[in-house]
Amino acid sequence: MEFEDIKIYHIVYVDRICSIIENGGLYADSEVRSHDLAGTTIGMLKIKERRLLLPLSSRLGLHVGECVPFTSARARQCSICSTGLIPRT
Repeated sequence: MEFEDIKIYHIVYVDRICSIIENGGLYADSEVRSHDLAGTTIGMLKIKERRLLLPLSSRLGLHVGECVPFTSARARQCSICSTGLIPRT
């Protein structure tokens, strides 16, 4: 598989799409707290707080909550893809 063929997905609630576009991209949980972003936050607060303290073993000084989560599992695509707003490829 070529690098260009790899697809990644980020799960987001549909009402958060506009703020992602307006801000020019996605923020990690650590940054979301410092921005007044419109839309629904997905995920449990307790898990998000734990991720802010959980260090990455592959990168000293960096915590899981300082990274934007992605998945490569097509089955976990966000529902907006099936509404026709974003074409499936």
